[in-house]
Amino acid sequence: MIFIMIEQIIFVIIGIIFLFMMLVIQLYGAIWLRGFVSGASVTFLELISLSLRKIPVRKIVDVRIKLFQTGFNVSVDELSEHHLAGGDVTTVAAGMITAKEKNIKLDFQKACELDLNEKKNSNAQSQEENWGSELNRKESPVVVGLLILGFVGFLIWWLIKFENS
Repeated sequence: MIFIMIEQIIFVIIGIIFLFMMLVIQLYGAIWLRGFVSGASVTFLELISLSLRKIPVRKIVDVRIKLFQTGFNVSVDELSEHHLAGGDVTTVAAGMITAKEKNIKLDFQKACELDLNEKKNSNAQSQEENWGSELNRKESPVVVGLLILGFVGFLIWWLIKFENS
């Protein structure tokens, strides 16, 4: 009796492991295969960790493949780190490839610094430009909706008041 229960528990555990493996292959198999065929190999654990950190897996792998094919060996961790810092890995890759074509020495860390500095400067400029529009509360959809709702409520109150009198 106990032997049969242990056997069933083992089958359930094996089934759960098999189901998990099939799910991982279903979700990440094509992306892993694309990296493997291109030579820019990526492990399933890296793909799972990217998903858990809510990083776009396909984008990171595509950029890694593009960089690997042009001669740069940038790891998935470095790309995901830059993405989490607020940078755009596609822009960094394009900049590195362009620099290589023009015989300019540009490594990944320097390209990331340039990208983040550019984002910081453009954000500061856009905040200055948006300062005036943020002060104009009349354009806010929430405020407009509340004003309309208040006006309709006032009209209903006014109609009920004069119907009763």
